[in-house]
Amino acid sequence: MIGHHYTDHDIVTLNYEDLRSNITNHANGALGLWYAKNGAKGHEWASGFGKNRFLVNIPCLREKGFSLTVEKLATMISKSADYHEGFRSALLALGHTHIDIVESNGESHMGVLLDFDNVEVTKA
Repeated sequence: MIGHHYTDHDIVTLNYEDLRSNITNHANGALGLWYAKNGAKGHEWASGFGKNRFLVNIPCLREKGFSLTVEKLATMISKSADYHEGFRSALLALGHTHIDIVESNGESHMGVLLDFDNVEVTKA
């Protein structure tokens, strides 16, 4: 699957340490690499996060994802980056490779990549 990540930063190589050090304004960025799935709704939301668009080839989405509702995500908004990093670590320990953000209607237009192995990123 191809995801779309918008940022004002440049991504040369994708690794969690660089991503974590570039968090701007949103502590939940410590969860991992946020991406829009194909479709207008995801792009409309994600494009507000930066002028640079990166295509993210995500092969691990065929593996075990964790479903997180927007309602639950809203309760986590005020938590620290360290909290989100711990949440990410716990999901990875359980074998999850990504998070599907699920809207109240059951659709998912956004996700968060947890496992960066075998992921390719190119500037669009």
